[in-house]
Amino acid sequence: MRRTLAAEAGGPDRLVGPALGICLPLLVAGLLLPSLHFQNLWVLNQEYSLWSAAWTFWEKQHYSLFALLFGFTVVLPIAKVLAGLWAFYLADVQSLPARRWLHWLAAISKWSMLDVFVVAIVILALEGSLLTAADLGLGVALFAAAVVLSGWAYGRLAKLALKVSEEQERQTHA
Repeated sequence: MRRTLAAEAGGPDRLVGPALGICLPLLVAGLLLPSLHFQNLWVLNQEYSLWSAAWTFWEKQHYSLFALLFGFTVVLPIAKVLAGLWAFYLADVQSLPARRWLHWLAAISKWSMLDVFVVAIVILALEGSLLTAADLGLGVALFAAAVVLSGWAYGRLAKLALKVSEEQERQTHA
């Protein structure tokens, strides 16, 4: 019989799946809404979403910056949320591959704030220029909210997986 973490969850752990589900629209909104507002020479104004900022690096042939921003602000956060949803709702916690996957998720969740850190470094670098002023937009706030909420969910997910694994060990040895 297949056991999922959703079936084993109780108390606040029952909120892990819905919290991760909320993270997806927060991430999409955070990626697409204006996140950065630049004013160059106090005259020229530009707004970028995280999505358009990444593609601007591509268009200007700054491929390493594109890879860094796209990887850490688009691919990694979405992949982590989808993997967390799979682990909570679909993975059989009794199977060895699922337990390995949960261990990997717990390890990668510790890097959750790196997504926001990369955005902060980009803004700091641009703000350091005397000719550029940078302000944050709603997109960054929504993106950061998704990262913080998913970080909480991964923490609960890891604790729940550990609890279920320990219960399974006790039942095996009993």
